[in-house]
Amino acid sequence: MAKKKAVRKKTKSAGVGKKKTKKSGGKTAKKTARKTVRKTAKKTAKKTAKKTAKKTAKKAGKKTPPARRSKAPSRRSIQHPPTIAWTELHADQPAVAEGFYRRLMGWQAREVNLGDEGFYTILTDESRDFGGILRTRDAEIAPHWLTYFRVSDVDSYTQKARDMGARVLLEPRDISMGRMSVIQDPAQAVFALFQSLEAE
Repeated sequence: MAKKKAVRKKTKSAGVGKKKTKKSGGKTAKKTARKTVRKTAKKTAKKTAKKTAKKTAKKAGKKTPPARRSKAPSRRSIQHPPTIAWTELHADQPAVAEGFYRRLMGWQAREVNLGDEGFYTILTDESRDFGGILRTRDAEIAPHWLTYFRVSDVDSYTQKARDMGARVLLEPRDISMGRMSVIQDPAQAVFALFQSLEAE
């Protein structure tokens, strides 16, 4: 009897060892499988991302045209929104007019020699030149202020005004500071168009 009990104990202890070994072996296998799955998933994700990125880049390259180099604006294509650029007093006595406005408005004035065109008085406030005084050459023309509107293209705006019923008093022409024309609107008011030939 004692021998049989001893054999049973040995058998049980041996069985317990086998079960532990089986359990530990199973855990190791599961860990290894998980690591393998994770690595495989990462590799697959990377490959998929690369392929997707390549396809997207190809599609974008087909749809998007190559960037064009912007051309530098020519001296006669400087873009300006139409606005008041200059005001000019045409007077038969420029010196008298200058003295009056200097005392009234507090403006400063300086004379510029334009050669064949004579002297031109530039009016200045505290920060900038904004207008001028010019001697009228035609005695039949009464002294008046002429407002210059700055535009991007004097010729096209002059034609547009003509098409809208205005009268062109002076066709577009080049002057020392740019290009200009003089127009009389349908209400008989006179103004000038001015186009700068130099970048500001």
